[in-house]
Amino acid sequence: MTEMNPLLIPSAFPAFDVIAPAHAREAVRHHLAEAEKALDRLEAAEVPSWAGLMEPLQELGDPLSYAWGIVHHAMSVMNSDAWRAVEEELQPDVVALSLRVQQSRPLFDCMRDLQGDESALSPAQRRILKSQLLSATLSGVGLDGEPRARFNAIKRELAQSGTLFGNHVLDSTKAFRRVVSEAEWVQGLPHTWRLAAAQAARDDGHASATAEDGPWCVTLDAPQFIACMRYAEHRGLREDIYRAYVTRASSGACDNGALVESTLRLRRELAALLGYASYAEVSLASKMAPDVGAVDAMHEQLLAVAYPRGAQELAELEAFAGRQGWLENKLQPWDMAFWAERLRAECFRFTQEELRPYFQFPRVLEGLFACTRELFGVDVEAAD
Repeated sequence: MTEMNPLLIPSAFPAFDVIAPAHAREAVRHHLAEAEKALDRLEAAEVPSWAGLMEPLQELGDPLSYAWGIVHHAMSVMNSDAWRAVEEELQPDVVALSLRVQQSRPLFDCMRDLQGDESALSPAQRRILKSQLLSATLSGVGLDGEPRARFNAIKRELAQSGTLFGNHVLDSTKAFRRVVSEAEWVQGLPHTWRLAAAQAARDDGHASATAEDGPWCVTLDAPQFIACMRYAEHRGLREDIYRAYVTRASSGACDNGALVESTLRLRRELAALLGYASYAEVSLASKMAPDVGAVDAMHEQLLAVAYPRGAQELAELEAFAGRQGWLENKLQPWDMAFWAERLRAECFRFTQEELRPYFQFPRVLEGLFACTRELFGVDVEAAD
C-alpha cells in the first residue's frame, strides 16, 4: 500500500489537503476486499442476535462508506478527469458489493429470525431491523436467477447514468462563458460580482481585466447567476443568462435527454421486477406517505392554498414594476428576482448584498456554535 494513505488511517476528519485520486483508488479497493471477507464470515456464522449480526453488519460497511464518500465529495467540489476516472473504475464494484450485502439470503433469514424475538430488542433496534429488511426486499433479495441478474444490471446502469447526468450538467455549466466589455451590460451588479467576473476574464486570457473597467466574463456558476438575476439592470443579459442556465445539458455532447428517458424506462422495469406498479410506489415503500394517491392529494391541497396567494404576489410584483416604469404587462422568468429584490429593498429598506458583511464565515460559525450552546448545552472549541 502507498505509505501513509490518508484514507487508510482512521480519523474523524478527512485530510482533504492531501487526499488524491490515487489514495481513493487504493483505499476503496482495500476496503472492498476487507468487506468481502467480513461478509463471508458473517454469512457463515449465521448468528441471529443484535451483537452477532447487526453490529458487525454496520461495521462491515463503515470503512468503505467513509472512503467512497470522499470520492463523491471530491467529485462535487473539485471535479476533474482524474476523480472521474476513479469513480468510473470503482463504482461497479461498490454497487456489486452493496447488492451482495442487500441480497444475502443468509443475512436476510437471520434478520427475520431476530425480528421474531422482539423481547430481545429495544424499540429503536426493532425499527432499524424493520428498515433493514425492507431495504433488502427493495434491493431484490427475493429475486433469483434471471430476474435477479436483470435487477442487478439495472442498478449498475442507473448508478452509471446518475454519475454521467451530473457530469453533463457540470460540464455544460463550465462551458458557458460570455465576455462583455460595455459598462451598460453590468450596470447594477455589485462589486463582488464584478471582481469575480474580472477574474474569470483574466483566466480566459484578458490579462488587463479589472472589476472597474472590465472586460467581465459571465459564467453560470451559482453565485454569479443569482447575482445576475437579482441585480443586472440590463434585461437582455438577464434573459441570456437565464435561458443558458435552464437549458444546461440539453444539447450537444452534454445532452441529458436520452439519459432521462433511459432512467425512466429502467426504473419502470425495476419496479415491475419487484412487483410494484410504478417506481413511485417503490420510492414510497420506505417513506411516510402511504401511497401515490396520498402524495397526489397532498399536492392538490397545497396547490389549492398556495396558487391563489402566488397569483396575488405576482400581481403585486407586476404592479410594483409598473410603478417603477415597467412598460410590459407580464413579467418573464428572468424578471422575477430582479423586481423582487427591488420590492424587498423598498419594503424592508435593505438588499441581500447589504447583508453580506454580516454572514462572513467566522460570524456564521460564531452564530452556529452559539445556537448549539443554547439549544443543546454543548460548547464547541477549536481543536488546534
